[in-house]
Parts: sequence; C-alpha cells; structure tokens
Amino acid sequence: AQLVATVPGVGPLTAMTLVAFLCPISRFADLDAVVKYCGLCPSTHQTGETSYTGHLVRDCNPLLKWVMIEAQWNTRRLEKKGDVAKVGRRVAKRGKAADGAVAAARKLVRICASVLRRGTPYQHEAPGSSSRLGVSAAP
Repeated sequence: AQLVATVPGVGPLTAMTLVAFLCPISRFADLDAVVKYCGLCPSTHQTGETSYTGHLVRDCNPLLKWVMIEAQWNTRRLEKKGDVAKVGRRVAKRGKAADGAVAAARKLVRICASVLRRGTPYQHEAPGSSSRLGVSAAP
C-alpha cells in the first residue's frame, strides 16, 4: 500500500482499498483487465459488422469504481499539470464533466496498477521520457 500511496492524490485509504482488491496483481493479464475489473471501461455491443460502445460495464467491483472516481478528483486538484488532470480536462472539454472524471479515473487506475506490477514508487516523468505511466525502471 505504501507504493501506491506515492501516486499524487492517492491517500492511505485509497491505497489500502486498491491493494485489498487488486493484489496479487499478477492475476490480471494486462492493465486493460484491471480497468475492466474496476468498471471504468465502456460496454460494447456488436451486431454483424457494427460495433457500439455504451455505458460503463456493470459487471465490476462497485466499491473500487467509486473509490477511484473520487480519488481522481483529488489527483486532479493536487497535480493540475499531471497526466490524470490532462486526460480529465481534455475529455471534459467535449461537454461532459462526468466523462472526464471517468477518463481520469481510468488513467489513475492504470498508473496505480503499474506501480503495483513493477514494485517501484511513482515518479513523475518529464514529457517525452521513455517511461510510460510515470513509473521508472527498477534501479
């Protein structure tokens, strides 16, 4: 939980909730599986060659979804120029603040899951660096 708490805006309660529900993180194939488990990805409906995206998936952990949506507000407040805030603002500019909140929460889940998976503390990387998701390589 201490590793996840290094992410800006993630407090001790959020960190403990993430660790309790996501560990062992190796049970998830990739970051998309973690996002789906948290319920922060859209549902898809396919018929023939047509594919529709809809509301957020309902088959998820509702507590984890709520915690991450609330945590993203704190992260956006603390790191106004951070990746989570940028994603939230970019999506919210299209007209729906709630969609921006979900997009920012999705980004925050990916960052936290990367921290857990790599076992290294969060380090904000400069733009254009080689590391995605703000997690540096192990020393």
